[in-house]
Amino acid sequence: MARTAGYQGAAENPGPVFVKLSGEEVPYKAPPGSRVRDIAPALTKFFPGGSIRLVPESGRVLYPDDLIPPAGTLQVQVMGIAPGRWSSLYFGALAGFDEGNLRRELEAAWPGDYDGDPVERRQALDDWQTLTFKALQEVVRKCCGPWADYWTFGSSACSYGYWYVRPPYTDMAASVELIITDVKRWQKIILELEDEFAQLRSRCSGYELSEHLETAIAQLLRHCPAFYNNVSWHVGFEMWYKPFADLVCWYLSSTGLAESHLNLLDTVANAIRGFNSYQCPPDTALAVVRKVAPAYNQVDSTSDWLRSRAAMVALTSCVEGTTNEDSHLRFIDSVDAARDSKRAADLRYALDDCRKAAMTGVPLKFSHLSRWQSFLLHNGFKKVSFRRHDAYAKQGRERYPLDTNTESKFQELLEEANSDEPLALRACRAYLDVCFFHPFEDCSSRLARLVLDFLLTREGYALRNTEPIFMFSKSARDAEGAKAMVQLVESLLTKPGGDWGKLLAGWIQKNPHPGFSQKVRWFSCGSWPEDNQDFLQH
Repeated sequence: MARTAGYQGAAENPGPVFVKLSGEEVPYKAPPGSRVRDIAPALTKFFPGGSIRLVPESGRVLYPDDLIPPAGTLQVQVMGIAPGRWSSLYFGALAGFDEGNLRRELEAAWPGDYDGDPVERRQALDDWQTLTFKALQEVVRKCCGPWADYWTFGSSACSYGYWYVRPPYTDMAASVELIITDVKRWQKIILELEDEFAQLRSRCSGYELSEHLETAIAQLLRHCPAFYNNVSWHVGFEMWYKPFADLVCWYLSSTGLAESHLNLLDTVANAIRGFNSYQCPPDTALAVVRKVAPAYNQVDSTSDWLRSRAAMVALTSCVEGTTNEDSHLRFIDSVDAARDSKRAADLRYALDDCRKAAMTGVPLKFSHLSRWQSFLLHNGFKKVSFRRHDAYAKQGRERYPLDTNTESKFQELLEEANSDEPLALRACRAYLDVCFFHPFEDCSSRLARLVLDFLLTREGYALRNTEPIFMFSKSARDAEGAKAMVQLVESLLTKPGGDWGKLLAGWIQKNPHPGFSQKVRWFSCGSWPEDNQDFLQH
């Protein structure tokens, strides 16, 4: 991987000045047009013991893909890495390798080109590739160090004969180039992962262990789903378990949690890779509930969210381009449909109703949420009331208590979605309000998606991609995550093109809503019928 060296620019364009926390200037010049990701490895060499983040005079931490400002002062902050498995991997990759020396050593170790028939003698080719690759792996370890062992990670994703590592070709030139390229790619993955790990360490500092794990894994999960494109490695059928377990364990090692909680890595690995089910006596659940209930009653995630909510920052919209692809419908067709075809159909009907209302330009009201909830629960267009008891989520780790003013407070905050504040801020705030007030018995995450879609559609906007928003769990306490969501939505905003809504409209035309004319019996679907006469006759 090419390393970025200091740039001795012209005097008329000196570039930004990098300074330590003490104010001491760092003797480094960034090439014009660089991004944070480009110069981080070179800058990190001035700050042993951790990765770095850059803070300009505005105070906003620069992200890896942000451009380096052409002038001004950039404070360099060190993000410490706990000693352990990840620090060895990261600092080894950061030190880099001598590409010329690796190339010479690989060529010297080459056992000779394969001269057999690759089709007729397939087993012979497989055996030759295995022995050749093993010999070349030793060369990589000797020239680069243990960090460059990319094949162990890649081979762990084996599934029905497919894996992440390509074996050598039958000739030397192509094989040497392949291995050098794979070492560079592996180095790049490691360095870029530390950018993400460092942000997570800062974001989750002070969290309890369970919430830290939940937030981190939700963020890191983007590296593995097959339907999400922005990943570090391609994922095939059943190939994600072991690599993702390794990824999470690397992160935990970087925080020091792996060393302070000795069985944590085993627990995480078991949860991701799977474990054998077991049975317990019938009264076990009751005993556990009685023991943990007092602690759960002390949790108030709605209040946590209101504190996080106050920290959300308004941004100015800067929308570029148009899109004809309906990313929300795509999410329904891929993610929701994979879970349950009826769930996906109900969501399509609700989304269609949501957008028809939005295009009239009316303000968002609680009655809209109640109507969309009717589609999601399929209980008829009866008034859906605010819940009448505490609600829980995330297997009980978050509790949304019901107080005398919970419903009125939610409606008050919902009205803020109709203000003149920047669109991305209002849309994200309303989305998270639904998540953390949990207004109805069920379907809050789906309802939050519809609220977000309504606000964007009403003002003539769409999202280029919804997976980064809809896929991952949100924490009521994560103020930094809430602010980051505003930035993310801002970056994904675009104008819908002429064909944007045609796919959903076509589906609705072919599959008109059946209506809610069928009778509902007592206690069925959580709702009451208008009368019980039909029920009494059966």
